[in-house]
Amino acid sequence: MRIHKPIFSVVFTSLAILTAPNIAHTFTLSPMSVSFNLSGTPSDMRTTKTFFLDNDSDNNIAIELSIMTREIDIDGKETNNNGPEVEKLFQIYPPQLLLKPKEKRAVRLSWKGESNPKKELSFRLVAEQLPVRTEKTPAEKGKAVINMLLRYMAAIYITPAGAKPEIKITEAKATNSQNAGKISLVFENSGTAHGMLSDFQIEIRQAGAKAILKSFGLQQINGQNLLAGRARRFVIPWPSVIPRPWPASMPAGPIEAELKFSE
Repeated sequence: MRIHKPIFSVVFTSLAILTAPNIAHTFTLSPMSVSFNLSGTPSDMRTTKTFFLDNDSDNNIAIELSIMTREIDIDGKETNNNGPEVEKLFQIYPPQLLLKPKEKRAVRLSWKGESNPKKELSFRLVAEQLPVRTEKTPAEKGKAVINMLLRYMAAIYITPAGAKPEIKITEAKATNSQNAGKISLVFENSGTAHGMLSDFQIEIRQAGAKAILKSFGLQQINGQNLLAGRARRFVIPWPSVIPRPWPASMPAGPIEAELKFSE
């Protein structure tokens, strides 16, 4: 399964509206998603992963790394928290570093938590540029320097032995009883590992009519990630092959929806 696309955020600390601005102090983090596979004997478990920070600028960059929890609500909003209880689950080495121009450095992340959780655990590794000026850069005539503080958030999964996703549609209903303009679908992952909504089809049945919807035609759903034990809600247009209830004041009636993944 493909992994959910990582979050990448850029914070502008200063911006001057001048001609031909220079963008300084940029770096990259890779990989953007890793899984700690906890299957096998303790001696076989790969509990350390390596990340790489690459400074592609001509300036020194100070970077701090930290771990945050990861929760995604039914509407797709992600929340992250950190603190001593979270930090003690991992060891990051080094937690802070200064990247020299064009330098590439390795960072090791080790899992220190339980060896066999009941379900997959999800976290974020945050690599954040610190607002530290490490050299003096003369301003170029007629140009501005845009100093960007970059913040990468890589996906971290702690995957116990035998973990796998189990995704089903648990609710399907019209979102507007007057004209049945759209259908609200709730996808639930009752399994023990995250899963991707990709390479699937949805069969919609209502009042004796049936529609088959392919994943490539559902851009708001295709490629979305469902964490273990979580649900997501998506709203899609009413399928054109299913007659709308008439008259418009009547409710749409029961809707059935079945999710099938490609073999």
